[in-house]
Amino acid sequence: MWGRLASRFFVGWILLGGVLAGCAGTTPLLKPPVLAPQWSEMDILYLDHGWLVRLEPEVAIPPWAQSPPDLAESLSEKRVVDSEVARAMLQREDREPERIWWNFSFYGLLGLPRDALDGFFGVAGRVPLLNLLTTGLFYELVPLQYVMRHPDDRHVWPGHANDLGHGWIDGKSWGYFSHFRRAAFSRPTAPDEGNLQRRGEIEDRIRRQNAAAREHNRGLADRRRDFREECLGLYRQGKYREAIRGLYAYARAAPLDLEARGWLAGALTMGGPFVEGEKWARQVLSEHLLAPSRVLLRVLEKEFSSLARQDPDKTELRVILVLIHWRLGDDKTALASARDLSRLYPDYSPYAEVEVEAAFAVGQNSAIQKAQEGLARFYPVENRIREHALGRLALLEERFDHALAVYGGLVAEAQAGANHHYFFALSLLRKGSDVSRAERAEARDHLRLAVEMARWQGERERYQRALQALERGR
Repeated sequence: MWGRLASRFFVGWILLGGVLAGCAGTTPLLKPPVLAPQWSEMDILYLDHGWLVRLEPEVAIPPWAQSPPDLAESLSEKRVVDSEVARAMLQREDREPERIWWNFSFYGLLGLPRDALDGFFGVAGRVPLLNLLTTGLFYELVPLQYVMRHPDDRHVWPGHANDLGHGWIDGKSWGYFSHFRRAAFSRPTAPDEGNLQRRGEIEDRIRRQNAAAREHNRGLADRRRDFREECLGLYRQGKYREAIRGLYAYARAAPLDLEARGWLAGALTMGGPFVEGEKWARQVLSEHLLAPSRVLLRVLEKEFSSLARQDPDKTELRVILVLIHWRLGDDKTALASARDLSRLYPDYSPYAEVEVEAAFAVGQNSAIQKAQEGLARFYPVENRIREHALGRLALLEERFDHALAVYGGLVAEAQAGANHHYFFALSLLRKGSDVSRAERAEARDHLRLAVEMARWQGERERYQRALQALERGR
């Protein structure tokens, strides 16, 4: 009986191990984030329609937005030269040290031979048994090291560590080349009259500069507060160009004042479109809307919501609010705002596209299909915009063959975008364990293309995460 129970127990464990191994064998080839893409591409849509622009290093400021140079100086904090910087400035006037050439000969005759012999005993002191006779007896106990080592660096008899930590028995190190480290091969050169005069002038200039900087910084908080209130008054009165000029200068001097930056973004939106400087205005606004700071986005959300209540006919405010909600992850609010746009402007196709992207952000098939119906009123099935939306829906519903057919056609076109290559790669990879090596290699190539073609940093990072996960073998 006990034998039958043992054999059944053993067989049961074998079967359980087989089941677990089988489950492990069906693990998908890739794991998130590659298999959990960001379905909504609201940022790319806004770039396509010019509501956002690609961030460029330098865009010329139009004349009407330029503030006087002394204004920026009065709002900026002046740097006080600290002691380390002052010391470095003064050291530039020090003369080169003078070489003591005869000490090289003196060290070569008397110091180097003793350092070499001392080094021999130091190395021998590491060899077991041999070190007792050589280093221990003849060098430390005799003690020969009193003749060989520099007087300031001799070991403490019979081989203990000195004040520098050098020793044989309990030292941190042996302390090789004791004569070389204490040989003076150069000496400071006394400054001449010209050096002393220049050093005095530098010291005087640093003192005057620091005194002026401290005086300037003492009144900085009051100047900033007064100028901030002045800019806010212009902004509230609807004098947007004057407000932009002041707020832009203020934001550059005080970038951590997020409320003022919210006013600047609001003034740029309310004051446009600009006959001159439109590119610059879009650039500054895009820098705020694409900022990685969630705190700044919350400030912008509050400011633009207030402006939209005051001016409900200003459509651009609603468009920007959808993007802000989307970037904050408030997907349901973004979808509700996008549906309002589609309802108020039923004949404008870009707002139907906004609703589709907001629906993808929510991730509900019913919401996506309803938004797709609105898109169908403007574009036929074979249109690239419509195909891209249908391809993502097929991926979301795990209809991989259909998604592959859609994105295979899109990436074959000359005007294929980075996002098309990205979703074609996902169509290849989301099949799980059925992905072949050739398909993985093809997906890797398309992800690399997507990274190269990305239009802004956030989009590029999205594709890079997928590529890195694939190359790690997830």
